[in-house]
Amino acid sequence: MMDWSASQNKLIKLYKPHSPNDWSGIIWPGNGTSVPKDTPECGWNNELCESEDENNQSVTITVVCLVFVTMVTIVIIGLYVLRKRRYETKLAQVKNALIKWEQLKSIGAMRETMSVISLGKFSLRRKSLGGGMDNTEYIDPEHVYFYNDRKVYITKLGDNPLNMADRNVLVDLKEMMELNYENIVPFVGVCNDPGKVYILMDYAAKGSLYEIIALGETKFDWDFKMSILNDVARGMSFLHQSSFGCHGTLTSHKCVVNSKWVCQITGHGMGYIKRHKVPDEKNMGTNSKELWVAPEVLRNTMIPGKFHVRKADVYSYGIIAHEVLFQTQPYGCETDPDIEEKVIIRKVKCIDGDPYRPKIPEGKCSNGWIELMQLCWCEDPDERPRFPQVLSHIRRLNSNKSIALVDTMVHRLEVYANHLEVRVAERSMELQEERV
Repeated sequence: MMDWSASQNKLIKLYKPHSPNDWSGIIWPGNGTSVPKDTPECGWNNELCESEDENNQSVTITVVCLVFVTMVTIVIIGLYVLRKRRYETKLAQVKNALIKWEQLKSIGAMRETMSVISLGKFSLRRKSLGGGMDNTEYIDPEHVYFYNDRKVYITKLGDNPLNMADRNVLVDLKEMMELNYENIVPFVGVCNDPGKVYILMDYAAKGSLYEIIALGETKFDWDFKMSILNDVARGMSFLHQSSFGCHGTLTSHKCVVNSKWVCQITGHGMGYIKRHKVPDEKNMGTNSKELWVAPEVLRNTMIPGKFHVRKADVYSYGIIAHEVLFQTQPYGCETDPDIEEKVIIRKVKCIDGDPYRPKIPEGKCSNGWIELMQLCWCEDPDERPRFPQVLSHIRRLNSNKSIALVDTMVHRLEVYANHLEVRVAERSMELQEERV
């Protein structure tokens, strides 16, 4: 080992090892006995080691990240808990929709306190019975009651009360309570008394499309037809985008018209309850709902799921469009007016030959509407349009103008006023007969 001697101005020998790697006996800086490294651990300028400030900065960043992640986690958990509590609170509020049977008043009970004019304005239709495919059982007073001076339509769900402790029942009713749209019939409540289990919906004063067409008192002009079909499409589009996702049993019986001549959808929702209720098809008359059912459903070949049910709803809309455009019953334009319903259904189900669909009279409908109907009842469900596309098609048919029913209804109300005196007279005679 050599070192520089300033006094001698030369290198002098400090230590000579016995062997090349023998450095024993030397005390190195720091009182070490091992040979120092050629390069310091942190480098000559400390560039290989982090400074204390940098270490502190890394620790700070780590702590901040941990705090942020913890706060975000707490917020997410808090929002989840809050949302769940709100949901549970809404489920608990479903019981507020329960209505006692004693709170409902029948039309007969209301006759004592209502004048002839007041009673006549409700336009309650009497039952019309007969034979053949055109038979219709119109809404009768057995289904119409008053609840807090509000006219409601009741549908029997069975004799056994709903289990209000069943979460599925509460969810069904909660969804009905929250659904609010102009073209959907408002939900009023549920009567859950033993032997008196009913669902209460807002009453549509003008009845269903099926009834209006069958009654034949109102002749539809094109503006009225377009408005009605636009209302139905709007209601179904909203329903498909809601938590319900689909309807599943759409018919012209379940498209009703209120006192403002707005068409609304009913018969939707309550899937769990409906699977456990006693069917009440009394208001369907002798016409089976299968006349509106898509062929894949009739054949039991439809893939389960709301997406495919929505396609079947579009098919049903096509049948309703045919009813409205030609003011006829389902398949009412057949060359054989006496054709039986079961024959029609068998032809629709048949997979041989051309698909069987309602006949379209020549020269009584524009090509645009014919195209829309044929798209809706297309044999291949995937080729049927969605309801937003149906609405776009209707707007094009109306030259992209807004479709308002007000102007059309001014004329309709004039026609209705002409019949009002006759209706009041009929009601007066009924009251006199009852008193006798």
